[in-house]
Amino acid sequence: MEAIFIYLLKANLLIAIFYLAYYFLVQKETFFNSNRWFLLSGLFTSVLIPLFFIKKVVTIEAPKLVATNLSSIKNTSINPVIDESIDWYSILSIGYVIISIILILKIASELVSFFRLIKNKTISVNKPFAMVDVDENINPFSFFKYIVFNSTKYSNSELENILNHEKVHSKEKHSLDVLIAKIYCTIFWFNPFVWLYKKAIIQNLEYIADQKAIQNIEDKKAYQMTLLKVVTDHNYLSITNSFYQSLIKKRIVMLNKNQSKQKNIWKYALVIPALVAFVIFFQVEVIAQEKIAHHKDRSSGTKQVSEMIWTKDTPDDEIKNDVQSMKKMGIDVIYSDIKRNSQGEITAIKIAFKDKIGKTGSLLYSGDTPIRTIVLRKETDANDNTKVSLGELAEQDNSNPELSIPEPPTPPTPPTPPMHNLENMPKPPTPPTFPTPPNVKAPKNPNDKKAWKKFEEKMQKFEEAWNTKEIKEYEISMKAYEKEMEAYEPDMTAFEKEMEIFESKMEKFGEEMEAYQEKIHENQKN
Repeated sequence: MEAIFIYLLKANLLIAIFYLAYYFLVQKETFFNSNRWFLLSGLFTSVLIPLFFIKKVVTIEAPKLVATNLSSIKNTSINPVIDESIDWYSILSIGYVIISIILILKIASELVSFFRLIKNKTISVNKPFAMVDVDENINPFSFFKYIVFNSTKYSNSELENILNHEKVHSKEKHSLDVLIAKIYCTIFWFNPFVWLYKKAIIQNLEYIADQKAIQNIEDKKAYQMTLLKVVTDHNYLSITNSFYQSLIKKRIVMLNKNQSKQKNIWKYALVIPALVAFVIFFQVEVIAQEKIAHHKDRSSGTKQVSEMIWTKDTPDDEIKNDVQSMKKMGIDVIYSDIKRNSQGEITAIKIAFKDKIGKTGSLLYSGDTPIRTIVLRKETDANDNTKVSLGELAEQDNSNPELSIPEPPTPPTPPTPPMHNLENMPKPPTPPTFPTPPNVKAPKNPNDKKAWKKFEEKMQKFEEAWNTKEIKEYEISMKAYEKEMEAYEPDMTAFEKEMEIFESKMEKFGEEMEAYQEKIHENQKN
């Protein structure tokens, strides 16, 4: 349970890193396709990196044993301790699962609503699209190959603009992105960044569809007017790609924004140092491997020490190999009654030995809790006298200088990447109140001249309302804002120099990390 909790924390931290990188670095760029893959790769990277560890094996000297009279060792039985405290892990886990199930059921309900909507409707297949013209008062949307719309609500030109937009969503499988984002929200619902992440994905998909749809449309202004006409409709399913996504102003601004310069593509690389730092600090697993050691005894001269060390995690094949190794040293080891818990930890074992002069000893563990570390030790002095002991590792005595552990060295601090100053960025002008489209439908009868004349008069008034002084001033302000933004572009020469200095610092940081690891290794040896 604790491992799952740690995994969720790491995955959510990475999701936050990717979202902040997108928000501060590339959100305002017009690299919409690149942003799409950056956001998706961020989601998959966030759940995969915490699953993999870089293993670093460190060889250490085996701890000393307390001298034990083998004949006085008694069978040891470890009784489990009953913990009557509240199991908060279980309570939190149950709450987490319940909320996740509710969110999953909500997605399932939206899928059912979609298929109910198109059931028994006439579907016009225009490969690779399936056009569904419905009577319901619902906003145009697409879901994979299906494009759903109400043709009676829009003129032919407006409907063409809408379908061009939805065809981009359908052709490029944008519905899959939305589903992936919603599934992540059901898993990491407690992380506010994952909800912001989903919103960023949906917003960027709308930018992509607008950008590609406008390429097939001659009148950009007519396309924007179509966006405004559907601004009052909010009837759509959240699992679909809707023509309106409550970001109409941002979409119009993006449609009129100049294309970003290709040199700004370097911004995506700034997330790499954060990922490297994450791996260094959270995904390096240090494995301590004990070795046979030779110790100096201050009172009796040099001793040669050989040890067989078993912990709660020692696998069965390693136990068999250790038994064979001790047999070659003249010590017969017999073990039996091994029991392990669900985590594979040894909870019960019976061990007995006999050396070549007939000396014996035994040890017994029986219970539900993992065993403590067991050591079978053979000591041979300068006169070839042998002593064999079997027991547990003793508590460390901090008053003994040979057992004292040195303070670990302080790890180096990674350098901070250069960031462009955003404080002086010009603010965009406030958009005016756009005219409300007339609530009028085109006459169904093309020969009804009176109805068509009335319809054209209302549309003419709407077009005149669009050409107000306020809106023209807004267009002038937008052009001035774009010029200010061009002047605000950072001095790339200075920034590139800062990046070179940063890379040099990163190389130095890598060298310091190697020295830090070597110092830890030396401390463990001593």
